[in-house]
Amino acid sequence: MKVYYRFSDGGFNKLKPEYVTKKNCLLNFLKHFHLADVEITIIADKVSEETVQWLDQDIASRIGVNYIRTNFGYGSKAYIKVLEMATELPDNEEIYFVEDDYIHREKSFQTLREGLEIADYVTLYDHPDKYLPREQMGNPLVKDGGEDKTQSINTGLLPAWLGFTGTTRQNDLDVSFTISMQPGVSDNQTMGDSVTQGELLRQAFLTFGDASWGSIKMGKDLGVFAGNAILSDMTLLGVGGGASKTSGNLTSLGGIGSGYIYPAWKGQITYTTPSFNGVTVRAGLFNPNQNGDSDIRTTWQDRFGFEGEIAYAFSSGKVWVSGASYDLRTSNTAGSGIEYNADAIDVGASVNFGNMGLVAYYYTGEGVGSTGFGGNLTTGASAGGGDMGTNTAGNERESDGGYVQATYVIPSGTKLGVAYGVSQMDPATTESAQVLDENQRWTVGAYHPLTKHLNLVAEYNAIESTDTGNDKAEAQSLSLGAILFF
Repeated sequence: MKVYYRFSDGGFNKLKPEYVTKKNCLLNFLKHFHLADVEITIIADKVSEETVQWLDQDIASRIGVNYIRTNFGYGSKAYIKVLEMATELPDNEEIYFVEDDYIHREKSFQTLREGLEIADYVTLYDHPDKYLPREQMGNPLVKDGGEDKTQSINTGLLPAWLGFTGTTRQNDLDVSFTISMQPGVSDNQTMGDSVTQGELLRQAFLTFGDASWGSIKMGKDLGVFAGNAILSDMTLLGVGGGASKTSGNLTSLGGIGSGYIYPAWKGQITYTTPSFNGVTVRAGLFNPNQNGDSDIRTTWQDRFGFEGEIAYAFSSGKVWVSGASYDLRTSNTAGSGIEYNADAIDVGASVNFGNMGLVAYYYTGEGVGSTGFGGNLTTGASAGGGDMGTNTAGNERESDGGYVQATYVIPSGTKLGVAYGVSQMDPATTESAQVLDENQRWTVGAYHPLTKHLNLVAEYNAIESTDTGNDKAEAQSLSLGAILFF
């Protein structure tokens, strides 16, 4: 079998598990396909010198693996090149085309071989895109999403969580640290012990300060912008949007992309003032979480991001205003790449009147996309993704949205809630490509405290997505579960 593997530093960015990186995908592929009877050719397309060095030292030295460099920058052109190479091979040669953003499961090679024994064309690729009907620019052979319904066991918006916090007071300073990890609770692998699923590592920070002058946080924690939006979302205890059709996912989306932008977990140095009659201010320098060329991620970043918030807490709730600003580039090579700004601001309020709770939230921004503020900043410019902050020319898209939520605690202690959220995005100047126009979400939930620490959860979520070509996709989910805090 001959394998052609396209590897590039750029690409179309989506919200992915943290372990799904270009290098991890290639190493995972080699684990399953670096075999005696497999010849592997890596098409290193528009890669940095750092990536070339890594390929030379760690990859090309392996027997049966070689690579060639190209400078197409587009998957279609690279595919044509590979297709030309493949047509020069004997007709009976087994050929596998693969790109750099797939995780291969155990026995992938054996499955591919078994498929080729009964068919001329086989794919290992499985993704919700394959089940979209023709009218949504999907598979012309699929109706009703391939299935009327599906079931899975997963965590919700808040994943399984194990955290360690230590606090002390020394030399008139309150000092603390927090480290946490978030493992999965289910797995689709045959043996149920997949290492490719990985785990999330969201927190590792220290704080020090005093009530007289405030506190400083250093390390990795939730971003400031949109932080209160996700923490006020009732689906934090449930599922919200992004319910998976298969088991093994580490988290759902809640209202991310359908009411607010994901604040992300970022390296930061943040100062928080003491409370002045209920008013506090947070401001800090943040790692840009740029997800474009490897040069940017590992050796160079244009500048720190800035995020800040002013909040007022009172007896029945709080109101806040926060913002973020990032200056971004898709390449550090002189004369190449695209530079643009990603800026956003939001305002929100959370109030309680007896047993009733109300939340209202709104955000607006440019160059920030609709889903992950930190995760889709740069590759949107290089790939022009449908929900990214810019088009391929680096022209910024305008985004806005928000959500409203009402909850009520009935005499049994059960909290009943309903929420409506929407995220909208306008095409960039002179942009004609179809991109995301709007995500709308309705959530109805019931959250019952069975004990002081254990809550039972029931939720119904309905999502409708529309692009600028007026194509629509709908998804509904019903979820039942439990969440335990201790």
